Amino acid sequence: MKTFTDATGKSWNVEINIGAAKRVRDLTGVNLLSPLAGDPPLMTMLTIDPLIQAEVLYALVKPQADAARVTEESFYAIIATRALGDAADAMLEELMGFFRVLGQSTVADAIQANRTLMAAGMKSVEIRAAEAMARMTRSTPSGASPAPPASTPEP
Repeated sequence: MKTFTDATGKSWNVEINIGAAKRVRDLTGVNLLSPLAGDPPLMTMLTIDPLIQAEVLYALVKPQADAARVTEESFYAIIATRALGDAADAMLEELMGFFRVLGQSTVADAIQANRTLMAAGMKSVEIRAAEAMARMTRSTPSGASPAPPASTPEP
């Protein structure tokens, strides 16, 4: 079982088992037991889509949320920002552990490889964005707007 802490400091337990997977499927339509299915695959969506992450996480912790009287909307508010990233990491780690326990290490390895690939892709995008910003900053004097395009005379 993995845990994460929300923005208020409350800890939540993330456990994936057959019952939790069924609850996720019933509440969200997401089948955690088929992470390689879809286009893009579910494992990719669980890595990059914050809305799917939040919905699946809420379904996973729903019994705890109900006991703590935390509504779905309140849950989304308290896992916004960095807490969502930590929670999604806990969910993916738990999902990989679930498949390893089932003897399906190749599925767990595929999830990990996908996470690594997505992280590398995001890092590449961040680097290119930073380089583009640096080029823009160097080419435009501080406080000045770029020169308007030259107009061409009408014939």
